[in-house]
Amino acid sequence: MHWWYYAGAAIVIIAWVGIVARARRSKADALHDADVNRRIDERLDGVDIRRRKNDSGLAKMVEIPPEVAQQFVAEMQAYHSERDTLRRDEITFRTRELLLQHLPTGANLRLSDVEQIFERLKSQA
Repeated sequence: MHWWYYAGAAIVIIAWVGIVARARRSKADALHDADVNRRIDERLDGVDIRRRKNDSGLAKMVEIPPEVAQQFVAEMQAYHSERDTLRRDEITFRTRELLLQHLPTGANLRLSDVEQIFERLKSQA
C-alpha cells in the first residue's frame, strides 16, 4: 500500500481520539459545574437578601421624545435594508449617538447593543 493510505488512516485515528477526549471532558465539566452549583446553593441557604428602600427591582424607563423615536425607527429600517456592512456600521453609530443624548449621564451604550436592539425589533418594524 501507498504511504498516503497510512497517513490518512493516522489522521482519522488522531481526529477520532480528539473527539472522544473532548466528549469525555465535557461530561466531566458538566459534573463539576453541577457540584459547584450545589455548593453555592448550600452556602446561600441562610443568606438574607433584602432590597434597598424605594427599589422596585425594575430598570428605570427612559423617556424619548416622539420625534427621536420616529428617527430611530427610520434608522432601524435603513439598517435592515442596507447590505453594505460599512454603511450598517455608520447607521448604528448615528443611532447610538442619537440614543445617548436621551440616556442618563454616564450610561454605557455599545454599538453591539444598538445592533441587538435592531435585530430584536426587526419583526415589529
